[in-house]
Amino acid sequence: MYQVFKDKGLIFQETTLTMSLADGQQTPGEVLTTQVIIEIEGRSVLTRFIILPKAKRNRTLLGTDFLSSAGLILDVKNACWYFWDNSTLKYPFGEELDTPSIAEMSSNTSQLKERESESLTSFQKEKLNLLLEPFQNVSQPRAEATTILRQQDNRKFYADKKRKAAPTYQPGEHFFVASYPWSNAAQGKSAKLTPRRDGPYVILTQRSPSSYEIASLDNPGVSLGVYHISALTPCNSDTVKTLIPLRKRGRPPKASKTPGRRRNQRGRM
Repeated sequence: MYQVFKDKGLIFQETTLTMSLADGQQTPGEVLTTQVIIEIEGRSVLTRFIILPKAKRNRTLLGTDFLSSAGLILDVKNACWYFWDNSTLKYPFGEELDTPSIAEMSSNTSQLKERESESLTSFQKEKLNLLLEPFQNVSQPRAEATTILRQQDNRKFYADKKRKAAPTYQPGEHFFVASYPWSNAAQGKSAKLTPRRDGPYVILTQRSPSSYEIASLDNPGVSLGVYHISALTPCNSDTVKTLIPLRKRGRPPKASKTPGRRRNQRGRM
């Protein structure tokens, strides 16, 4: 707008004003003012414009006194305006301005501001270069991608060499099973003196690459549960007797309900 006024040959006056913007802050500053006759719906209104010469793109402001001098009333709820002396004739607000699309706006996010690269002095540029030189290779890869992948494969290969291969057992083999006893002073049992393994037991089936289903030697038809391979130790002697037999894993079956009267908590029928 400022450039349009200059092209029209308008005269500007330098003055100092204290402006109250939308955020409520009052800032004094040097501005340029000029008066222009505005034609609006057949009426001529002498209006003062305020130009901020030091602002970006020379912002031109239109004060709120324009509304009072022109006798305009804004109906924001209904998106229209009218003159104070003729409320029956209402005018809708102007159409929205053409704004760039989201794609166009996002493509310009990395652009520099006006004269942004020219604001540094030669001394500041030299000081900035000295600060950035030690870190110029930080973001650069130290080796090619293929070399890094090859190094990862080599590290995994040598780490896997130290691992022991999991043993494979066959159904029918006998094993000791790891036990976790509890101390019982009344029975004279101490967990420290109880063997860590008990058995032998027999393998029924392999349920997964690392788990097996076992049963006791006395009753091989009843499964005692599935155990991990880490809890099994091969048994080379069948003369060993089980000290504390394993209980079948899982929830015991519900007791069958027999018809008849039930006793309550006090023992009455």
